[in-house]
Formats: sequence, C-alpha cells, structure tokens
Amino acid sequence: MNGWFVLQQAKDDGFDVDQISKKAFSFSHLYTALTRSSIRDFLGLEVEDLSVTPHQNPVPKDKAENLELLMSWLYGQEQKGEQTLIQSQNPNLNQLSQVLGNREAQAMLIARRDLRVAFERVEPVSTRFQDALMKSAKLCEETMSLSGYFEGDQTLLRVAEGMAKTAHSLVVVMKETAKAAKDS
Repeated sequence: MNGWFVLQQAKDDGFDVDQISKKAFSFSHLYTALTRSSIRDFLGLEVEDLSVTPHQNPVPKDKAENLELLMSWLYGQEQKGEQTLIQSQNPNLNQLSQVLGNREAQAMLIARRDLRVAFERVEPVSTRFQDALMKSAKLCEETMSLSGYFEGDQTLLRVAEGMAKTAHSLVVVMKETAKAAKDS
C-alpha cells in the first residue's frame, strides 16, 4: 500500500501535519502501520498487491472515521488536545496492530484512547507477569545499590519489610506452581 496516498487522503479529510503532538513527522509510522493486516482491515484496505499501481483515496469513504482515528493515534492532533499513542514503533506500533486485530481491545482503545489499557485485553497475562517480575527485580537491585543513603526513616523501613513479606509470598506461590506443573 502506498502510504503517500493514504496520507494525502487523511490530509484532505482534515488531518493537519502541522498539528502533530511531536516535533517531527515520522512518515515511517504510517508506512509501517499499513503493512499490518489488522490495520489494513481497520481501514478497509484491500490486500496489498505490489503489481497494482496505488491509487488516490485508497481508504473507502465508510472508513474515513477509522482513518482519522488511526492518524490521531499515530501522530496526535494538538488542536484537538490529542497526544500520539506511538512513542516508538517498537513496541507501540506492534501493540496497536494487535489491539486493532481484537474487537474488544479495539473498542476499548476507541472509548478510552489508552493503548496500554487496550493492549492488556490482548497481551497474555503470563507476559505481563514476566515483565512485572523483571522490572521489580531491576528496581530492587537499584534500591539496594542506594541503600547506603538510608537515613533511618522508620516508615521506609516498614515499606521495605512489607516488600520482603510480599517477595517471600511470591516465591512460595511460584514454587508451588512450579511443583504442580512438574507433577502433572
């Protein structure tokens, strides 16, 4: 799909490149997005055939609102108070593609304009668990490296004790789950 014609159609329909929420217009966001089948389906675009010359106004008229939404998600529109949802192509464009491929997540994105919340509808919970565990481990290590600066605040000590209890409970649950998986 020739992204240039999609961009021109969006501009003709009111998308303003001068009103994007980032300083630079990343055409590659649109070009890359149009290679994803879920995004092409969202826009009502036919399967890309590189042997066919692209044509003006490739997005059907009944999908004009979807094109407006996509452009807003990709780039934002300051005059409407809309910020871009795409901070970087990886992972955000991949997440958007997965969200648009799931009706429930797509509806959530349209209703709330929050890619993270919508993506939770399609991301496996086990992946979220792994990510949370790895982030927690990193933060714990970072906190430990700063422990020499602890000044004896009892509230902070209680927070750390609570964290220790939570970490212990987590390890117990994980060991029980691992044992059950091994036994079955």
